[in-house]
Amino acid sequence: MIFFDNTSFLVVNELNKDISKNEEQLAYYKAEYEKNNAYFMKLMNNKGEKERYARENYFMKKPNEEIFILVVDSTQAKK
Repeated sequence: MIFFDNTSFLVVNELNKDISKNEEQLAYYKAEYEKNNAYFMKLMNNKGEKERYARENYFMKKPNEEIFILVVDSTQAKK
């Protein structure tokens, strides 16, 4: 005799799949956090790294220096 209710095998199996998916996501986000935290510490402790980050992401420059930003035309790049 089999009874189907809120705790049936199908429901429990589906919940176990959700748990394993969430555990995988948790492991991914922990690894990303560790990677980003290590980069942040490197950025905060190294003046040269801060300067490189500012130059690359915010186009900051030194006095008497020019910055050229090259943009590729996507329609020309396909040919």
